[in-house]
Amino acid sequence: MDVVICDIGLPGTNGIELLRKLRPFLPDVQFMVFTVHDDDLRVFEALKAGANGYMLKDSSPIALLEAIRELAQGGGHR
Repeated sequence: MDVVICDIGLPGTNGIELLRKLRPFLPDVQFMVFTVHDDDLRVFEALKAGANGYMLKDSSPIALLEAIRELAQGGGHR
């Protein structure tokens, strides 16, 4: 399974809008938001827009790899 990692704060747009646009065309892709924002509202908006999980940018590289593996196997992550 493919995994797309996107940031909430993309230049010119944001990851939440990107998710809203891509999700209908990529129903079998797992999306993970990778962000510095840990506020519940942004995370909830990302999940509502189609994210399957999220990771904070201060997470360890090992935790990031584990999250990608989990999503690639069809799970959700946080």
